[in-house]
Amino acid sequence: MDESELYVAPTVMANVQKTDSAMTEEIFGPVLPIVTVQNRAEAIDIIRSREKPLILYVFSNNKSFVDDFQMKTSSGMFLANDTTTCSVVPSLPFGGVGGSGMGSYHGHASFKAFSHMKTVMRRSLGLEVVNKMFRYPPYTKKKAAWLKWALYKEPKEKGHGIPLFPLVLAVTALYFGENFSPFLVRTLRFALLLL
Repeated sequence: MDESELYVAPTVMANVQKTDSAMTEEIFGPVLPIVTVQNRAEAIDIIRSREKPLILYVFSNNKSFVDDFQMKTSSGMFLANDTTTCSVVPSLPFGGVGGSGMGSYHGHASFKAFSHMKTVMRRSLGLEVVNKMFRYPPYTKKKAAWLKWALYKEPKEKGHGIPLFPLVLAVTALYFGENFSPFLVRTLRFALLLL
């Protein structure tokens, strides 16, 4: 390492212990600590016992070996048999999870990261009479019985039960028509067709 030139030569560190500073601090530089393990399960346990890495690199021709690391660990990105593709292909999301960061950027992922998907729910007050009957307190045994009946009615013959709640909503939507949102009316009419 040459501090006057601000240069660190590519360095491989052998015989590194899990408690060494190279294994407890994030490394920004061409330094590769090597920790010897007995098997892949031990390697996976070490990865899972620490902060989630920004990128997890696995090199192997053995598909089940690579699959184990992909499925049993969590990281911002996962690369098998490659090291640079994720950062040079603009359409691939780049980012971490947990301690390595939240969210990702590049291409569409950047748009999503800096956009807010706002939930909007608008409903008509036309059915407040029905809401007062079932939805709002005080909750009585009679209300509970009505809700149980409306949500799921068991037929007398063998087979599947008939969910009556979509039927009740669909009939109500057909009755009130324009007081319902068009999407809700279409959804409830579809539910009626399924019954």
